[in-house]
Amino acid sequence: MQINLLKKTVLFVLGFGVFLYFIKLSNEAHLESTILFTIGSLFIFLGLRLQKDNDDVIKHGIKTKAQVVNFIKDFYVTRKGRMEICYYPIIKFKNKNQIEITKKLEYHISQEYMNQFIKIIYLKRGDHYEITVDKKNKSFTFYHIFYIVGILFISIAFFIYL
Repeated sequence: MQINLLKKTVLFVLGFGVFLYFIKLSNEAHLESTILFTIGSLFIFLGLRLQKDNDDVIKHGIKTKAQVVNFIKDFYVTRKGRMEICYYPIIKFKNKNQIEITKKLEYHISQEYMNQFIKIIYLKRGDHYEITVDKKNKSFTFYHIFYIVGILFISIAFFIYL
């Protein structure tokens, strides 16, 4: 089995986290860096897990078009701490058995897409559908946030450790 560069990096990060833990046992001053490093490693691991799930949908899923039939209004906090409004689309599509499925997407998009068709990829797992927007429609995915936060925590841990 071939391990890509990102997975090798994560294995190194986790291994170094164990190394820092053993250093912490001999020197309590590095406890903060060990904790931050471990948290950063967990964020990166979660990002990898989310990316793997998304890649499974892309690899094994079925491409189709879905119509945006409604929006659910929600709020999120920006990096600057402001509350912003976002709209999550409710989509309708037919699965491979021609059964109509209506589902809320986990991606927020502009309300300009109302009653328009978007390209999706879906994968049925058990009794629910995992859906991703076709990559041509999005450039920044949710798991990138986990990578950024993980790298930030690990960088702070190295800064404190040195």
